Amino acid sequence: MKLKKGQLEITIISIVIGIMIVMQYKSVTQLGGAVSNTRAQELAAQLSVLEKEKKSLNTQINNLKDKIEEYENQFVQDNRVVEDLRKDTQEAKILAGQTAVKGPGIVITLDYIPLEEGDDFNPFLMYPEYLLILLNELNSAGAEAISINDQRIISTSEIRLAGNHIVINGQKFSHPFIFKVIGDSQTMESAIQLKGGVVELLNSVYIQVNIKREQEVVIPKYEGVIEYEYAKPIEE
Repeated sequence: MKLKKGQLEITIISIVIGIMIVMQYKSVTQLGGAVSNTRAQELAAQLSVLEKEKKSLNTQINNLKDKIEEYENQFVQDNRVVEDLRKDTQEAKILAGQTAVKGPGIVITLDYIPLEEGDDFNPFLMYPEYLLILLNELNSAGAEAISINDQRIISTSEIRLAGNHIVINGQKFSHPFIFKVIGDSQTMESAIQLKGGVVELLNSVYIQVNIKREQEVVIPKYEGVIEYEYAKPIEE
């Protein structure tokens, strides 16, 4: 395991202190009773100096320990800041549809059966705005992500009639239309099935609505390019 810089400094200082004390101890032991009073006084003075140096070094060691603890705490705080930034970025990407998502929700299939053989009546072409009404109700009920026929719906998505097709995100589609929605299944299902609500509205123009709850709904990311020519961020 690699030592951090502060830990390495503490280790080196401790080793130096130990060596100095051992050397002085050996010197005193070898001289024994043969040392003169003058020499004994000199050794005592040296030991006193060493004791002071030891105290000073211990103070430095404690200071280094405090610095290491401070650096470690700062490291933890920096990691939290990075984690918060990562979380905010991920949430922004989800809101912008820039990443695929999964979670519990519902799958709604809209289709219709011609009233008679050869009947060319198509309620989706007659009432394309009903798709928008359903989309709005789901958003109001707390939908966190929505796709229609695997087209991720974002703030700039268009749902419009073009000839005999419905255009979503620049792509042409015909029935059936499959809404995949992530959110609280019960809340969203209850919201669209209210008496006089959007499901009854769709049924009134012969559009069949099938709702299925799913434990895991997978919604792809938005594949288009988002460019802002006029909108600019306001600096705080």
